[in-house]
Amino acid sequence: MAQAIARLTTLRVNNAGKGMHPDGAGLYLRVNPAGAKSWVYRYMLAGRAREMGLGPYPTFSLAEARQRATRARQQRHDGIDPIESRRAERAAAANGAAPAVTFKACAEQYIAAHQASWSNAK
Repeated sequence: MAQAIARLTTLRVNNAGKGMHPDGAGLYLRVNPAGAKSWVYRYMLAGRAREMGLGPYPTFSLAEARQRATRARQQRHDGIDPIESRRAERAAAANGAAPAVTFKACAEQYIAAHQASWSNAK
């Protein structure tokens, strides 16, 4: 039996009550008891259940959530864990944003800033 895909509509998403609402192929709309809605991609990797947040609704529409889930599904089929891939991308972006300062340069800056307070009568 074929797996149903694209089961949700915009109207069903807007009117969804609390719980997990499947769209198909691992994409779910999660509605918490307070009514906040977010998209989740659920999958199995190495016998372990994984859940990847795709963003809040309505910031990401149903169509955008489906595109994000498709990209994650493609990564998974290529043997890449989508969650680890996203973490690596974020770490690389954070490392690229921070200026690279060597220990020597840092030590020289520290000495220059604090040298005046290091006076000794001897």
